[in-house]
Amino acid sequence: MEKFSEFGKNVFSREEMKKRLPRPIYLKWKKALYNVGTIDTETADAIAHAMKVWALEKGATHYAHFFQPMHGLTAEKHDAFVDKDEDGNLLLRFSGSSLIKGETDGSSFPNGGLRATFEARGYTYWDITSFAFVREHVLYIPSIFISYTGEKLDMKAPLIEAVDALSTQATKLLQLLGKTDVKAVKTKIGLEQEYFLIDEKLYRERPDLKFTGRTLVGNEAPKGQEFEDHYFGAINDRVIKFMETVNEQLWNLGIYAKVEHNEVAYGQYELSALYEDVVLAVDQNLIMMDVLKRAARKHGMVCLLHEKPFANINGSGKHNNFSLQTQDNVNLFEPQDNAYDNTIFILFVSLFVKLMDKYAGLIHVAARDAGNDHRLGGSEAPPAIVSVFLGDVMTDLLERLKVSSELEYEDMTLFYQPLKRIEAIPYDNTDRNRTSPISFTGNKFEVRMLGSSRSAAMLNISLASMFAYEIKQIIERLENTSDISQETILKLCQEIVQEHGHVVFKGDGYTEAWQVEAKQRGLRNYESFYQCIDCLVEADVIKMFEGVKVFSQRELEARRTILYEQFNHTLNTEARTLIMMVNQDILPSLMKYIREVIRTDVALEQKSASVQRIQQFLTTVLDGLDEATLKLEEVRHTALAIEDEKRQSEYFGAHVRPCMDVVRKYCDQVEAHISRQHYPYPTYAELLFNEFEY
Repeated sequence: MEKFSEFGKNVFSREEMKKRLPRPIYLKWKKALYNVGTIDTETADAIAHAMKVWALEKGATHYAHFFQPMHGLTAEKHDAFVDKDEDGNLLLRFSGSSLIKGETDGSSFPNGGLRATFEARGYTYWDITSFAFVREHVLYIPSIFISYTGEKLDMKAPLIEAVDALSTQATKLLQLLGKTDVKAVKTKIGLEQEYFLIDEKLYRERPDLKFTGRTLVGNEAPKGQEFEDHYFGAINDRVIKFMETVNEQLWNLGIYAKVEHNEVAYGQYELSALYEDVVLAVDQNLIMMDVLKRAARKHGMVCLLHEKPFANINGSGKHNNFSLQTQDNVNLFEPQDNAYDNTIFILFVSLFVKLMDKYAGLIHVAARDAGNDHRLGGSEAPPAIVSVFLGDVMTDLLERLKVSSELEYEDMTLFYQPLKRIEAIPYDNTDRNRTSPISFTGNKFEVRMLGSSRSAAMLNISLASMFAYEIKQIIERLENTSDISQETILKLCQEIVQEHGHVVFKGDGYTEAWQVEAKQRGLRNYESFYQCIDCLVEADVIKMFEGVKVFSQRELEARRTILYEQFNHTLNTEARTLIMMVNQDILPSLMKYIREVIRTDVALEQKSASVQRIQQFLTTVLDGLDEATLKLEEVRHTALAIEDEKRQSEYFGAHVRPCMDVVRKYCDQVEAHISRQHYPYPTYAELLFNEFEY
């Protein structure tokens, strides 16, 4: 109970503010929180003073605005509380202006051309909806990041605006439909974070893991995940100790870390948090990722968050469970107990289906990156085609709705009794489909495409903005309707399903037949991330984002540029790392082993056909690897000479990646055919089946 009693002890929470602030100051903050007032200088100074005193008690010596630049990670600059008075004596100072606003170089973060080097100012502003917290010696102040001229340079400011826009429009729609008691609609998400753990000593011997986060070479281990014995298996002692450290740190920060378990692949694990308001959930997930990495080091391990650190086994995702709830916690994606309310539920489910069809390209952009290309489409990861799995009950309901809008309400609850000693319990409204990128799971939609290393911000910015915009269109239509009845809503649902229902699919997404069928249905299929980046600036997407005032066209074009740049940097770094590994380690190791084979051949009194065969094979591999590496270096330089970032991405994707695959094939042949003592790197067998696995 001691650990739980200290839950949230390092958070300057609502309760802490209520205890430490004068009541008039606390009430001003609370009104600002609910958009019915603003925080003036006097209020900011009072909050800053109380926050400083609290942080000093926690051992803090510095403060930092904690923000999310457009590279998708976090950033911070530490400022000490120290100052000096007019006599030069030490003074501990933290003012309201320091709390509200910070300054940094806006051109040194990804900005896509929004900021030139000679126009460097960027500002961080305190986000009062997220609580400050202390980690180690620093008071962290969650903040947004904008340019001198007001453009959004981060992932958090647009997320706040998107969520506010969705709440406004969804509330207005529900009131129009007779739900006058609805005052707000909250966007809630639950994030499932997958990751790998490997021994730190072995990690240090793998340049590819250090520079790129994934193995660029490596044969499969003799044992894979085919025995299906790691998933939910007993967690070994070393990992248990690591998880205890993670939980303690997260609980102290008020993060509801709930579920931990072995994932499918050896060395793979998952950590999930309870559902939370989306802005806070994204903040907390970024903190969780950092906690995982730091805690792993404390236990002599390294946490890998890359989507596909190892070939031919499961990759890692960050499943984004998305739901909408009123202020009274009525879930809009959950079947209701009367016909009219259930019709509203069907409307919101139908709307989600529409969004996944109309804005499928945007979902790709928001959920994918260069690393996720290696994960999607295999080893239990969803395919790279946006489709929606609704389960038998909901799929059947929407199929009937296509034919007739006179849909009779049915109680969707079925019961079963697996054991006679336990009373009957209800079935879930839908089964799970591991091959579906987006699944309805009874009261939420699970978007499984999102990669484990990515921030969940852009995906939820997109989901909230889409919803807000499409709901706005429905409101404009219904406002001209004299009688809004259940039949009116069902006819609207019918139109949506008839036009967009082809995105619903409940079969096996891994089959070639689905690839063909998806193309016939007109569903988008992007083999690589770079092919979908332009979806960010499609006319419908620009119109949607501008319609809810989340992004301007200029801001979207800047983000498009950044995504191309990130893709190019990623592939260039991978290619350079692979070339370095081959030239400095793998080729020399192979040549050394060939010399050993030649010495063996010379030492034998009688020539051995076996030794000569091995020598000939290895010599062929040596020549092939050298030639392939030279070709990779050539195409890499060709790619770098291309100035246009889109054309450069196309060249990296079409030419550099295939060359890397050829080099890897030769490298893996080297690993498979030379002695262990000559191979320069830890193998998959060692990385995934090291001492902390047993």
